[in-house]
Amino acid sequence: MDSRDRQETPRAPLGSLGSAIRHWLVAHTFAPPFLSGRWSHPAVGYLLAVLLQVVTVTCLVELIRLFPSFQFQEALLILVVLVVALTWGVGPGLLATLAGAVLLTFLFLPPVFSLMIARIEDGLDLLVYLAVGLAVSLLASQVQQARRATEGLRRRLDTIIEAFPDALSIHDAAGRSVRLNRAAHQLLGHHPPGTQVDVSSTSDGGTGSCEAFPSGDPSSVTRALAGETVSAVETHLRDAQGHEHILITNAAPFYNAEGQIEGAVLISHDVSALRQAELEAAARARQLEAILEAMTDAVVVHDSEGQVTLLNAAAERIHPLGWTVDHSQTLPQRGSQFLPRDEQGQPLSVEQWPLQRILHGKELTGVHAVDVLVRLTDGHERLMNFSGAPIRDAHGRLIGRVILGRDVTEQRRLEESERRVHAETEARRALLQLILDALPISVHLVRGHDAQLVLANRAATTIWGATWRQEQPMGEFLRENGIRIFGRDGRPLEPSQLATLRALHQGETVHQHQETIRHPDGTALPVQVNAVALDMRQLNLSPPDEGTRPSQASEPAAIVVHQDVSFLKETEALKDMFIGLFAHELRTPDTCAGRTAGTLPRTDGPSGPVPTGGGPLPADNGTARALARDSIGAPRCPGRP
Repeated sequence: MDSRDRQETPRAPLGSLGSAIRHWLVAHTFAPPFLSGRWSHPAVGYLLAVLLQVVTVTCLVELIRLFPSFQFQEALLILVVLVVALTWGVGPGLLATLAGAVLLTFLFLPPVFSLMIARIEDGLDLLVYLAVGLAVSLLASQVQQARRATEGLRRRLDTIIEAFPDALSIHDAAGRSVRLNRAAHQLLGHHPPGTQVDVSSTSDGGTGSCEAFPSGDPSSVTRALAGETVSAVETHLRDAQGHEHILITNAAPFYNAEGQIEGAVLISHDVSALRQAELEAAARARQLEAILEAMTDAVVVHDSEGQVTLLNAAAERIHPLGWTVDHSQTLPQRGSQFLPRDEQGQPLSVEQWPLQRILHGKELTGVHAVDVLVRLTDGHERLMNFSGAPIRDAHGRLIGRVILGRDVTEQRRLEESERRVHAETEARRALLQLILDALPISVHLVRGHDAQLVLANRAATTIWGATWRQEQPMGEFLRENGIRIFGRDGRPLEPSQLATLRALHQGETVHQHQETIRHPDGTALPVQVNAVALDMRQLNLSPPDEGTRPSQASEPAAIVVHQDVSFLKETEALKDMFIGLFAHELRTPDTCAGRTAGTLPRTDGPSGPVPTGGGPLPADNGTARALARDSIGAPRCPGRP
């Protein structure tokens, strides 16, 4: 260790002591509340401590000069020390004490204007002054520090009380409310402090209304003022607006320094919303229970351990696959007596049982539901459809399972019967389609007031020149393909004049109705239409989407036949032309023969006069005229004028 170490080693404790003293002085130095800004700096307190002592000593000098017999010089300086210590703390108080001692020594103790102390009694007086000044500074600072600490605690407590979410009220020994926090004001209708207010109601369930409670009322405040700690008492309160609140009340007394009860603190938590939610939850639970009991499907709820916790009435009646609260048997033992099998009658292993699969966390919902053939406790075999899923809490943890079982024996039988009937209907429909396709004429079946197509043969496409889709209304088909229909007079037909719609709307049977179908390319096709009105219930045919259509009591239908008569029209035109030519040729020789016969000379023969020149005989002339008339009056084809 060198000389520098020997010199620095003893200084460490002094430095630590000085730092501790400095921190202590800083901690016990403060500024009065009425000073703010720069005036609240600690240096202001030290400066004012010296200035006040200087001013006091100056006044004291003048006072002694006026009153030489004045003997309480130190008293005024001690008073200044007390004021400074109470206002700025221990540091300025000690500085005021030292400044006063220096001024007393310099101005009052002989020799005057010197810091020397000549008499022992003067030194003792100075020591007494310093001791009293030091004690006054420390005590005054401690008192002020305690007061400031108490004020800080009070402010923090006020902040806590106001921030407390529950209603808090402080009552004095007489039960009067002396302090209410913000929540209590909102709950009680802003009653001012000092009124005798009780947050709780009577123990017999009466409803309080914020008025003064009687002294004999065994309320929470009364019990607390009697020294009892009240915990979790449900009470009722009606506020100033008439709204009723349900409160959970806690109360406790508080004591003074002598152990006497000074008052009580009451804390009330408003659980009205919670109770309302509980009532609603209970109502929903009752509704759910009623729904479960009314369901024809069996509903079984298991806990996380696989034990049955809930069975509805249907589950108790059906009671398959070990649905029982008897835990004496294992699941395989309980289920083996029901002989679970698949739809083909093959036994299922324990792992394939729906209950076992759901207990292992698998979901059997929708298309994943399973049909199982089981034997019930009454000995009958039934086909059951099982579905279910795990039950999880808000955090996703598995807390149970729910299983639904439905007796689908009759439903599956009806479905099989329906499939069989549908297959037979489709077979008949296909056979009918083959027969219709073999016909040379157009045949189609329509239904509904808008003439939706049910079926049509191949010839219909040729007639219309386009493909008519199933379930497409006739009007939409005509507009979509640009097809127009005309009557015998060449004018477009209104929808109500069409044979198809007449049969559907009026139930009319139409025979040999003449129509002309004009295609978009301008070609015209004359057709002869026959329509027979029907009822869809008379036919055992259903459109492909019949399962999705709402059932109707009666739906009009019609079978419509379109016959292409263009060949007949052409044949009739040729016949008309031939008959016209033939009639013309017959009439022309007859006229010529008549004129010739009239001009030829006549000769007498055995039967009378005979024209000469080889012309036709009169008898032959009459025969020709009759033949011409008959040829001109020959009948036409049906539908022709």
